[in-house]
Amino acid sequence: MAVIALVVQVVAAIAQPSIARCPIHSYVNGVRPSGEYTCRAAPPPGDPPAERHGILIDDHATEIHGRVTCARGEIAFARDFRTVACRR
Repeated sequence: MAVIALVVQVVAAIAQPSIARCPIHSYVNGVRPSGEYTCRAAPPPGDPPAERHGILIDDHATEIHGRVTCARGEIAFARDFRTVACRR
């Protein structure tokens, strides 16, 4: 029975990760205790956030939504500016 439980935990860890990273040139914008998070593209240095090269940019179009799955008793948190992980 213990072998079956171990196999189930390994498969769950592969299918639903407990750690995630935002792509390069983006950052974690928010993490909920449920594990849902949002990555946003970082603006180029020196450019105003809402307008780049005279073109208005919709910042919501550059969002990536994801979810990490934490074990019982763990909560999701932003480990650094690009990484979401679980902790007790």
